[in-house]
Amino acid sequence: MKKVIFFVAVALFVAGCSYQNAPKEPTQQAVVKEDVINFVGPYDLTLELRSSDNWESATLADNSDAVYKLKRAPSGSGIYLENEDGVSIHFKENYGIVELVKGKPINVDIIK
Repeated sequence: MKKVIFFVAVALFVAGCSYQNAPKEPTQQAVVKEDVINFVGPYDLTLELRSSDNWESATLADNSDAVYKLKRAPSGSGIYLENEDGVSIHFKENYGIVELVKGKPINVDIIK
C-alpha cells in the first residue's frame, strides 16, 4: 500500500511540474487606435494633433518641433483642447483655431 501511495504522489508531482512548464497560449494585446489630424495655417504653419483616447487628451506638434500636451475642456461645439500654459486648439468640421501663445489665435484648416 505504501508503494501505491508513493507512486501516486510521484505521478501527481510530475504532472504538476509538467503543467507549470506547459507553453502558455499567446495573450492578445490591446490594439490602441490613434487618431491623427493635420492642420495647415498661415506662414507655412503645419500642425499634427494625435490622440489615442477619443480626444480626452492629445499631443500637438508644430513644424518647429515644439510639442504640447493638451487635455479636453468644455466647448459649445467641436473639440476644444488646452494646457496650463495657454496653448489650445478648437476644431470642428474642416477648420480650427489654435493659440500657441495665449490671446493670439491663428485660423487653421484641416488637411484631408
